[in-house]
Amino acid sequence: MANQLSLPRFPAPCFLLALPILLISSYYVPEPAGKNAVSGVWAADSLDLQCRSGQAVELLPVDTDGDDIPDEGGWALWAGDMVDTARVQCGEELIFSINREGETPDSAAIVLLLGCDDTDGGLGFVNIEVHAWCAGEIVASCLTYVGVFDNFSLCGHGPHSPAAVGRIIREDGVPVEDVEVSLSGLSPAFTLTDAQGGFRFLGLSPGDDITITPEKDAGYLGGYTENISTQDLVLISRHILGVQPLGSPYKLIAADVNNSRRVTTLDLIALRRLLLGIDIEFEDNTSWRFIRLDYTFPEPANPWAELFPERIDINGLPATGAADLDFIAVKVGDVSLD
Repeated sequence: MANQLSLPRFPAPCFLLALPILLISSYYVPEPAGKNAVSGVWAADSLDLQCRSGQAVELLPVDTDGDDIPDEGGWALWAGDMVDTARVQCGEELIFSINREGETPDSAAIVLLLGCDDTDGGLGFVNIEVHAWCAGEIVASCLTYVGVFDNFSLCGHGPHSPAAVGRIIREDGVPVEDVEVSLSGLSPAFTLTDAQGGFRFLGLSPGDDITITPEKDAGYLGGYTENISTQDLVLISRHILGVQPLGSPYKLIAADVNNSRRVTTLDLIALRRLLLGIDIEFEDNTSWRFIRLDYTFPEPANPWAELFPERIDINGLPATGAADLDFIAVKVGDVSLD
């Protein structure tokens, strides 16, 4: 079993970005604070480092010439702030580093400085990599992105319109690409998730009521049988027999192939017919389901105890936008996640 990682709290004041579901916190300094490496000691039997899904930060005033007058905007993004979960085998100090995507990793780079060049005219997006180091070697990595806002016009930009930003991942943290995400409201739109599972809607209006709905469906071999094998049939059978429960509400939803709100032999029949090519799609279900990441199942062993949310509704979009509009993707029929 892994020990619980404890991330240090920094002694300087922390600034929280005023977004409705924002979790990230940090503070800005004009140079990296090398003494505050984020670290922990782990003993685990698998490598697993998951980044926090796309975050958003608001640049704060920075005085670069010492005259007590802000000269530009900046933000210090700490590696530890971007770690969601970490289970990494290491018998000594585990250190996190952070860098822009494509840059050479450096174990000493525990903070990434963001500035006006990252705002792209008021709102920019930066892909970042986080690496876990043990004894001077990289043992695990993850990729995510951060939205950079210049709401205070510190970089010479005028006020920008709010954005809606989110990410779609499987329950094991693997991002899901090419999910069609629809935005309904006064200005309907749709987009596809990128390689990191991220999506964003720009140019929205403050006060709008919007709904975010993901969908990913395709025909035979291109979608319904994707990631499904006889191993899934075996695991569902063992669950039905009580030999090996599936163990998570998301896997139970995946096993409910016929959408009957329970797992029975009828689900096995429907899945077998698909694998044999008798059926080209599920008769009463879609190829993928998407559940709000922040939703907590009241009965994990019975995820159908109440209707789980498969969309996100925002009444009155804040002027600063909305971040962390994240979903867990469930491939119907895929309980092995291979």
